[in-house]
Amino acid sequence: MLFLLLRTCIAAVLAGAQTQWEAARRKLGAQASRSDAPVRAASDADQKWYLRQSPFASLPLTPAQAARMNADVAAGRDPSRWLSPRQRGNAP
Repeated sequence: MLFLLLRTCIAAVLAGAQTQWEAARRKLGAQASRSDAPVRAASDADQKWYLRQSPFASLPLTPAQAARMNADVAAGRDPSRWLSPRQRGNAP
């Protein structure tokens, strides 16, 4: 089961096995779906698309910050909560 157990960042869970889907469904409800389709990585053009379209695109970020901030921008939330105090000083 591929997902991040970070309730503030999670948008959906995609489970490959029935038992994984059942466990995810108990914890997350409708955010859990099941699929036997192979998982593919997003193309380079799709990586962090929402973040690249935001004012935060030019900030130096760790991979974890970039992933979390991209999810927040996509969901319409304020992504600045993932920034350090120094990064906040340089943020738009």
